[in-house]
Amino acid sequence: MKDRLSQPTKGRLKRGSFIHQTRVLERRHQDILDQQPKDIPQYIENPSWSDEGRPQIRCSIPGVGKKDSQICAELKSLTIEHIHNSYPQRQWTHVYTDGSADQAVRSGGAGIYIKYPGGREEEHISLATGLYSTNFKAEAVALQTGAAHIEHSPLSSNNVVFFSDAKSVLQALDTARDKELNDLSSALTSLCRAHTVVLMGPLSLQHTRQRSRRYSGKGGHYEGPE
Repeated sequence: MKDRLSQPTKGRLKRGSFIHQTRVLERRHQDILDQQPKDIPQYIENPSWSDEGRPQIRCSIPGVGKKDSQICAELKSLTIEHIHNSYPQRQWTHVYTDGSADQAVRSGGAGIYIKYPGGREEEHISLATGLYSTNFKAEAVALQTGAAHIEHSPLSSNNVVFFSDAKSVLQALDTARDKELNDLSSALTSLCRAHTVVLMGPLSLQHTRQRSRRYSGKGGHYEGPE
């Protein structure tokens, strides 16, 4: 066996034409030929908010354990109680965000639901996040769009809390290890100059997600309430 492995193979290596393979790939992937390539973003060594105000990132709710360790009624009660006590609607602007993509990798959409203090004013925003958008990108764009909108809204209070179920995005923001979040990091830095900002998640309960999720269908199209 050792001798056989040390000898050259009897079959000849097949040669292929680079031009031929290129044309085959072009015919197979017609949908990407008209796409304009984007520059690869530079890596940010430190978060944009290193020397400025920064958002508070919280990925847990007091009293809420691991998934499936508590019944839905208990989870809902603890979540609502925490929101009401920590971020009362009369003082805080509530921003619910969500993003999704078809099969998690294409035709992404983002949805944002904003409830201003007092509960008298509401806004809904939906947008497409790109043909080749992942769930991660769609979630990040939802947060970024919400932050940019709140910064210029005359209705918002100085206290803003974002509710998101995108734990991976929040964790990546906290460590600044993902250059795809450069724009989101910059948007939050700008918002923090005049606002107290909290990013809260993951909120996996339906009552916290449905307000934004119904606006984050494929391509950012409205799909109606769940």
